[in-house]
Amino acid sequence: VVVLTLGLGIGANTAVFSVLDSVLLKPLSYPQAEELVALRHIAPGATGTSSSDGLTLAPSMYFTYSEQNRVFQSLGVWTTTISTVTGLAEPEQVRVVLISDGVLQALNVPPAAGRWLSAVDQVGTTRPAPSVFMATNTIMIGYGYWQRRFGGDRSVIGRTITVDSRPKEIVGVMPQGFRIGNSEADVIWPAAFDRGRLTLGGFNYQGVARLRPGITISQANADVARLVPIWMDSWSD
Repeated sequence: VVVLTLGLGIGANTAVFSVLDSVLLKPLSYPQAEELVALRHIAPGATGTSSSDGLTLAPSMYFTYSEQNRVFQSLGVWTTTISTVTGLAEPEQVRVVLISDGVLQALNVPPAAGRWLSAVDQVGTTRPAPSVFMATNTIMIGYGYWQRRFGGDRSVIGRTITVDSRPKEIVGVMPQGFRIGNSEADVIWPAAFDRGRLTLGGFNYQGVARLRPGITISQANADVARLVPIWMDSWSD
């Protein structure tokens, strides 16, 4: 694992930004895996950083890092949760990976059927108060869930199922063995963040990125050092 450090400020604390290489992302052999990095911050003394795993990313970081970086081809954030699917048989709890735009593009694994979630799928229609998410209409499903519930039927693409009492159109199926980090999902759900409700906080998301060709870890490290004060200034109100 390649660990890189630099000095940056989070409040009154001294922090270290770390980039971990693709050794954490190898349950599946991703294309050009040497370009993949996982993003994490270590901020000794900062609230919520007692774990040796350090500080993960906030949604506001995702927007700053993905929109203003100079070193990544794609960058996204993700987390896991549990949801309930109804209407197929008995209500069933399913494993969900909630992803921003950029996660699937960074991992670059083609779907087994249908298409990836895209930026269009991240645009929500309504916001359940007081959530930072907007309601979305599309999902992808994992290979295991596709086989278990739909018998591998490719006509599942375009079908609507009810997840957490909301109709969701299935737009794609990921291939057998696909994982995001160590998480194998039944359902992959777009994270449509409401930017107007985001702040500096909420460090609850894993980050993954793909380096641009020819970019070194040191260059990526320096670019994130440039972005951290931009992030702090942009979201401190």
